[in-house]
Amino acid sequence: MIIWITGLAGAGKTTIATAVYHEIKNIYPNTVFLDGDILREVLGVYGYSYDERYIQAEKIHNLCKMLDNQDINVVCATIGSFHRIQERNRASFNKYCEIYIEVTMENLIKRDKKGLYSRALIGETINVVGVDIKPEVPKNPELIVDNNTLDCLEHKVEDILNYLRDNQYIL
Repeated sequence: MIIWITGLAGAGKTTIATAVYHEIKNIYPNTVFLDGDILREVLGVYGYSYDERYIQAEKIHNLCKMLDNQDINVVCATIGSFHRIQERNRASFNKYCEIYIEVTMENLIKRDKKGLYSRALIGETINVVGVDIKPEVPKNPELIVDNNTLDCLEHKVEDILNYLRDNQYIL
């Protein structure tokens, strides 16, 4: 199964996905965690333009496909929100669950520790999804997690796990 956790930079994808991964790994040892930021280095995609981001998303899809074909479960945290990739994921993977981590731009700007959004809003940087690159929010995610407040990580993870159990992704 592929659990594709997506959302904008700073939405909490990695934090939530890491916690979900550890819970699933306890049940299914053949589970790996993929993080978009780490994969950027591993897969050799260093730019942030729309086209470079799309190449990154394709590479992540291909890696997930390779792992899926070997019956390895994947929890993947990535901005990688392109409708074409989402459609390919749905068509390609044995079991696919898309989870969108939803946070308002106002809250993303408030938590912007690296200054990504604030620099983009004043034109100091370009190619920021949500500012000068339009995000392709998933059209039909299996689950939307409201992460506008950073509290209750355990509840958010439990909601995801309950969804996965209720829909027979996990036992």
